[in-house]
Amino acid sequence: MDKFDPICGMRGIIKAHGHYFCSERCLLKYEQEHSISHEKCPSRSHEPKKWYKERLYIVGVILILGYLFNIFT
Repeated sequence: MDKFDPICGMRGIIKAHGHYFCSERCLLKYEQEHSISHEKCPSRSHEPKKWYKERLYIVGVILILGYLFNIFT
């Protein structure tokens, strides 16, 4: 199976409806074009990440805390 988004052609990471999608926006557009209700579809297994679980946020917090720790010691 291709891991490319059927809407925009980018590499997909969200698996749903037998395809991979690059973003929630493309997934919703696919569902609208094919009249698919996401409430009734069991193959939609992706839940958006929580903001505090993003890698960039975690690295930023660690860097800021490290910087502040070095200033006060």
